[in-house]
Amino acid sequence: MTKRERVLQVLVCVMCGACTAFSVFCPKEASSAAYAALTLCAKSVVPSLFLFMAAAKIFMKSGGAKLFSRLTGGACEKIFNISESGAAAVFLGMISGYPAGAFILADNISRGKTDIYEAQSILPFITAASPAFLIGAVGNSLFSSAGYGAVMLICQTISALILLLATRKSRNPFHGTSEHKEDDADFSFTNVISSSIKESGVAVVSVCSFVTFFCVFAEMTVYFLPESAKLAKTLAIGIMEISGGFAALADGSRSFFEKYFLGGAILGFSGVSVFMQSASALAESGISMKKYAAGKAVQSLLCGTLAVVFGFVYEKGFPTLFFKLFGIDAPKLLSAAEFTVIFASVFACVAVFLAALIKILSFFSKNEKILKKLWKKIVR
Repeated sequence: MTKRERVLQVLVCVMCGACTAFSVFCPKEASSAAYAALTLCAKSVVPSLFLFMAAAKIFMKSGGAKLFSRLTGGACEKIFNISESGAAAVFLGMISGYPAGAFILADNISRGKTDIYEAQSILPFITAASPAFLIGAVGNSLFSSAGYGAVMLICQTISALILLLATRKSRNPFHGTSEHKEDDADFSFTNVISSSIKESGVAVVSVCSFVTFFCVFAEMTVYFLPESAKLAKTLAIGIMEISGGFAALADGSRSFFEKYFLGGAILGFSGVSVFMQSASALAESGISMKKYAAGKAVQSLLCGTLAVVFGFVYEKGFPTLFFKLFGIDAPKLLSAAEFTVIFASVFACVAVFLAALIKILSFFSKNEKILKKLWKKIVR
């Protein structure tokens, strides 16, 4: 055992001792934190995650990656330099919520659809909060503003896409193995449905366990901090668990910078809880979580910066002014479910447009000589 491993072992033992002591000497606070976490799971995590995760698994196991690639003309693969399974994982990860992206990648690796190198490079940026969570739970429930949730969603999506583009040269698209082609031939609709629902149920229970543990651990961490140290408490809770971080951020009056930059940073980092959920989902895949941590740290800063910019635009009412220029009222913000459907539809439409553009450019580049001859004949 190396010195570093011994230090980590001691830290884990100290953490376990602290958790036990907190439960024994502060049972009221520990039980309240656990109850709040389980309530959060029942009201938000399970409803927003289970159906998305089950649908995503069924989609991927039913050959959805190929269908998605055909519908978009392979645009995502070319833009981000990833395989068709990786492209589908990007799309599903961004709309399904934590930690669906990690579970999708783990399933792809086990079925030979993606290799660990590609999965490792895209994992930090497809492990994302769902539109339903950001608009519904964060925006409407915590901040009483769907607009705030929409700003967070936009910043998360843009920061993830920017970083996927920035890291595209480091990837070599995986094209599968001969083994998974045989698996496709043995497709059974009944097995796909039953296994997907079963795996999703187990995954959601696992996620709720992580959320509960880290909510209690976060409560223990800030228990001894003074009431005046609100910023330190918010940071500590946000680093541990994202939903608790947003709840702490929404509690009391906050400055514009705290509300948007800290909100974006907490969202970009996603918390230790999500890190451990992703690590658990990918435990058997051989993926190193070091790149995930580094990617999330960069996304945290980028998402926080974007949140300040878009938050300023939103707070100053620029969207309303924009619509008034055309003599119409600004549209009313939609519900979380409606926003999720529209978000997915817009994402797909943009992908189709880019795919069509790529096809047109490819056609002209391949048939340049023929087109030149045809143009000369027309001119004559």
